[in-house]
Amino acid sequence: RMMSIRSLVLLYVLSGQIGAHATNLMNATTYPDTDKSVGILLGVLVNPSFPTPDEMVTITFDASGSALAGATSVYCHSGVSTTENAPTNFDRVVGNWGQDDGIGQMVSLGNDQWEITLPSLRQYYQVPETEDVFGLNFLFRNADGSLIEDQGGMNYFNAVNTGDYFTITSPRSQPHLIPLNSSFDLTAETTTEPTTWVFDELDAQGQFIQTIGSQTGGLVATQTITLTTTALRYFRVTANFPSGPRYKIITAKAYPPICTTPRPVGTVPGINYDDTDPTTATLVLHAPTFTRFKKGTGTVTGTNPTAPKEVIYLLGDFNNWTIDDAYLLCRDTDDDGDDDQGDYWWIRLTNLTPGQPYVFQYLIDGELQVADPYTEQVSDSEDSQIDPAVYPNLPIYPSAAGGRRASVLQTQREQYTWTAPAFTRPTINHLNIYELHFRDFTEEGTYLAAIDRLDYIKSLGINAIHVMPVSEFEGNSSWGYNPNFYFAADKAYGTPNDLKKFIDECHKREIQVFNDIVLNHAFYSNVMARMYWNEVDNKPANDNPWFNADHRAIAEPAGWWGADWNHESEHVQAMVDRILDYWLTEYRFDGFRFDFTKGFSQAPQDPSDPWASSRDDDRIDLLKRMVDAMWANHPQAVAIFEHLADVDEDRELANHGILMWSGAGHHGAMKNWMLGYNSDDPNIYSSGVYDAPPRFFQYANWMSYMESHDEERQAYEVLTYGNTIATETDPDLKLFKTIDRLKLGAAFNLFFPGPRMLWQMEEVGYDISINFNGRTGEKPVRWNYFENEKRRELYRIMSTVLKIRNTYNMYAIPPDYDNIGWGPFAITTPRRMVVNDGQGHVAIIIGNLDPENGHDAYPQYYFPGIWYRYTGELALDGTSFNVSNVNSPYFLQPSEVVILTSFPVTNDILDESRIQVAARIYLAGAYDETNGLMRDQLRADNLLPLTEPYTGQGYVFVGGGGETVDPMVFTKTGPDAIVDWVVVELRSTGTPSTVLASRAALLQRDGDIVDLDGVSTTVDFANATPGNYYLVIKHRNHLEVSTAHPMFFHPVPFTVDFTKHSATYGSNAQKLLSNGLLGCWPGDANSNGQVQNTDIENYWRPSVGTSGYLPADFNLNGQVQNTDLELHWKTAVGRGAQLPE
Repeated sequence: RMMSIRSLVLLYVLSGQIGAHATNLMNATTYPDTDKSVGILLGVLVNPSFPTPDEMVTITFDASGSALAGATSVYCHSGVSTTENAPTNFDRVVGNWGQDDGIGQMVSLGNDQWEITLPSLRQYYQVPETEDVFGLNFLFRNADGSLIEDQGGMNYFNAVNTGDYFTITSPRSQPHLIPLNSSFDLTAETTTEPTTWVFDELDAQGQFIQTIGSQTGGLVATQTITLTTTALRYFRVTANFPSGPRYKIITAKAYPPICTTPRPVGTVPGINYDDTDPTTATLVLHAPTFTRFKKGTGTVTGTNPTAPKEVIYLLGDFNNWTIDDAYLLCRDTDDDGDDDQGDYWWIRLTNLTPGQPYVFQYLIDGELQVADPYTEQVSDSEDSQIDPAVYPNLPIYPSAAGGRRASVLQTQREQYTWTAPAFTRPTINHLNIYELHFRDFTEEGTYLAAIDRLDYIKSLGINAIHVMPVSEFEGNSSWGYNPNFYFAADKAYGTPNDLKKFIDECHKREIQVFNDIVLNHAFYSNVMARMYWNEVDNKPANDNPWFNADHRAIAEPAGWWGADWNHESEHVQAMVDRILDYWLTEYRFDGFRFDFTKGFSQAPQDPSDPWASSRDDDRIDLLKRMVDAMWANHPQAVAIFEHLADVDEDRELANHGILMWSGAGHHGAMKNWMLGYNSDDPNIYSSGVYDAPPRFFQYANWMSYMESHDEERQAYEVLTYGNTIATETDPDLKLFKTIDRLKLGAAFNLFFPGPRMLWQMEEVGYDISINFNGRTGEKPVRWNYFENEKRRELYRIMSTVLKIRNTYNMYAIPPDYDNIGWGPFAITTPRRMVVNDGQGHVAIIIGNLDPENGHDAYPQYYFPGIWYRYTGELALDGTSFNVSNVNSPYFLQPSEVVILTSFPVTNDILDESRIQVAARIYLAGAYDETNGLMRDQLRADNLLPLTEPYTGQGYVFVGGGGETVDPMVFTKTGPDAIVDWVVVELRSTGTPSTVLASRAALLQRDGDIVDLDGVSTTVDFANATPGNYYLVIKHRNHLEVSTAHPMFFHPVPFTVDFTKHSATYGSNAQKLLSNGLLGCWPGDANSNGQVQNTDIENYWRPSVGTSGYLPADFNLNGQVQNTDLELHWKTAVGRGAQLPE
């Protein structure tokens, strides 16, 4: 584009590959990079173009034509490099990403021109005189960071006139650690000869002690220094250039002899807590000195030594991040007979404060600061970007951690109380899986928010959820295939207990949860990669005990994601086994989807087979070893592979009991099926059926899906390219046709035997391209799609198929696939498929692939009599007709699909004469901030009535009232115990004061409103029809609350969470609780919608000191006390219920 600025400046660009396994540069800590390119970029002026570190610099940015065109505020997110051989580093950064705090904010010059002036690079970036500046790096963003200008993933680089400078070439790191009574050489080098070099010793305050050496001239100067004490020493090197002196300071320390002693019995690598003593913990860091390489069969094929570490210190909050000999780790050379030959470095910490988090790192050989690779919580600089409401009380990331990730140690951590009862897992043939990504599944993007959609998912017929990777990954916004820590749940989605609650809530609904685990590779911030790193070639060292120096097997550079695990290493095999056991045990996951298992191969690269798809028996053995070890301890765990290798290899793994992803091949076949072009090949049999040739799987372990996270959305494909759809100009008709084509695909594909899978929101025709905002970028949430009747047809037909699969063994007899394997140029012949349980339950699926003309289909009914039809259309679903001639045709409209059954399908969502309401609420009076639950003392003291109490208090129900419960409901304890009765109201949107339906329900301690069984998290309204309503929740002595706006209610429930600010109507309509959530105001003893003096005078005062089920018992502890007055009524007096009018 044309520039409106005075001149151009040559800018260098750092570029990085962005793909399914890469992460946005804004959210990833930059570790050793690759793929540098140089280019000229227009629209940016740096003046002066080649600045010194000490002069004023102005950056001018022309935003016209960029993503920031028209922005009302622009920030320059920038940094300088202080590393000579890495001028594109952001070593010292100014700017808080996503924060509109004025730091780095540019000044508008008008007409999309922006400018920022830096007083000097040294001053602006706070670069001390002992450091040099080698590069200025920057990009531009809007106020919240949602829009950026970085040349499509590149960062601007401007060279800096560093001036005369020198570097310390030895020692490379500081403080430099050496054994006591030994020496080292302090060496400095420059390209411009100084007049003199001077070596001085300083004290801790920087004051001169003595000159220890000097030199006249020379490009290199060296001083030998001997350390005879363990005190930290300070040395200054001064180069007196003609332009002026430059100096640098280094520190050095001698360490005492290392203690060599066995680690405590029973300890393992990582943080070892003592259940009997919360003031102690033992840390163990594994630094192998020897590695055996084993095939999956256990055969040892080779060994490799690794240079041992010399000294390891512990740095952390407990010692103010200082190098202290009291925190010097002992070495265990491991003479325990297992021949792994150590080393295990360990230390026992004492005098810890129970419950207090401590951030720490290991300092290895004075050069490398790393976290514990087995840590269950990571602390990093990006934690400041996480909303405290998502993850409360995150420890502050310490600057002493050097920008690298650190570990968190915390004794007496809050334990999660599991509540879901055991349930029977479905067989493989009945697995209906829903894949979701927490970030893009809800507006909040959290573990807890996803719980609000579980009843919706359950209603669809789903019995398993596959969550995209949740172990810690680089950045806060990612698909998660850039892992670095395998034992820590990523903080961007919430706390570990939040994830456990999500899994627990899934299990309550008899939904399994599978964890997507990435064991093919780890990104470069992984500790085990960094511990043994080749800095020259920017890759793992040749003797790294865990990683290959170069990627094995995969010859295609696009598949070289991060560092490549060596799965023949005994250390990797032990770690993998521990990872799987950890997630299955600690979080109670039900299995795993293993990412890119083809990459486990340790075969040499073969350019003729770039993706290593050829059969590899060693790889098969390695993978079998892994799942067999998992099944030895967790026999019910499900293993799902994204493998996509030679069919013989896939078959062997599938026949071993592993579920296999179908990948892009079946996705493409389904796309051809749905696009509606006669010349396309719509054969979905070959790509979709487990025993179709040449696959011939023994078991139905082929997971052939229409969509996963990795493929383009089928709705987008059909909407954009479909026959008669791409050219349709009427948006309503365009959507109508698109949904019909999606139904045509789903009805057949979901009836295939074996596990079925949907990608999130596929069931409502999610039509935002995978490439929107970048392939792995954040996508808009579209739950409003469900309110569209045509989109609900897709949900209904999918639910119908899945409910049939859940109810009957429709694969007891091999399916009749009829003509679904036909190829192109047969679009005028409808397709047919039949499933049958051999017990009289037959489902015949017929579909017209022709988008332009109707055709007769021939169902070939199995017997005459009453048959039922299901199309997803409300008026047709479940309608019956009589078949007298089993050979009679069934006319199909263009693109129509019909499921014909010999039986009526039991599916509650097909009954639109009723709706289901799911809601969550807290009563502030009963809320216990110490555990995040409400008290259930009324239940515990047998004070709760078995019949709803509101009718007796004068409340007039509409359609409900008189509800009673079985006494056994009140015997439930824990988070799901019953707190009290509530009233659930549906109110008119036109006249919100009009109650259209109301009924009583129960409230659990965790806030869930449940039906009369005390378990069901949906409340049934038998006589209300789908539509928009205000939802109001009433309690007998707390102020009622209403939804902020009318909401769509349906037999398929969406949870309304009143504990969140966005859900509630009015201002301060609820009390703010200590954890940032909301609870209903207490104190309304007479239930008149006001907290007034009459509540005290007429209710509290006459009953104070008494016990029972009483209106003035505002904290619901079964007693009327002063605390009800002082802590509850007085905090709410004068407040009234806020309801729409």
